Amino acid sequence: MTKSLLSKNIQRATVLVALFFAKAGFATTETYRDIIEKSYNLSLQKDRAQAMTILMSAFKRESKKSVAQKELAAAIDQVGKVFYSDKAQQLYELALSLRLTDSPTAFSKLQDASRLEPENISIEVALARQLISNGDCDGAQARILKQKEYLPAIEDLRLASAQAQLCNGKTVEYQSIRQLQDIKQSSFAVYWLVLESEYFFRTGSF
Repeated sequence: MTKSLLSKNIQRATVLVALFFAKAGFATTETYRDIIEKSYNLSLQKDRAQAMTILMSAFKRESKKSVAQKELAAAIDQVGKVFYSDKAQQLYELALSLRLTDSPTAFSKLQDASRLEPENISIEVALARQLISNGDCDGAQARILKQKEYLPAIEDLRLASAQAQLCNGKTVEYQSIRQLQDIKQSSFAVYWLVLESEYFFRTGSF
């Protein structure tokens, strides 16, 4: 074999190897949709903590207000609130039905539900709001602080946090949370407007 032919064969082999690894790398690139699917599989295995971790990591990497970030936020909301236990869901729903007529029992049922599913955002938000209704603003804030990592992604958690801050008279902290929310795009707009009215009243902006 001549040197020129050998050189051409080596070059060709080098190109083929490079193409192989390029294709392999492309095939294994994980998209945000792959991460969402993986999180759902983890959730089916009742591994909420790991599912939420990979979703939040992906959420932080994406551009703000991008389609990817919106879809990841929706997945975070879904995984964070899904019930793994029928008993926990029954206690939660019973508590909601009692919250206006029997506050102590409602709170007790939510605590029972939380013991069954301590990482369930639905239960934690309901507990925070029940504490606010009971006048325990510090207790509500403590509940929200445990879930603060998810504030950028879950709107009703942001709303509960804002409610807890105003309950405590912390108007500056309220504003820092309020700035994360576009009320015009919110499904909780009426509640944000109520909070805004309370904020203006507290700060004398009549």
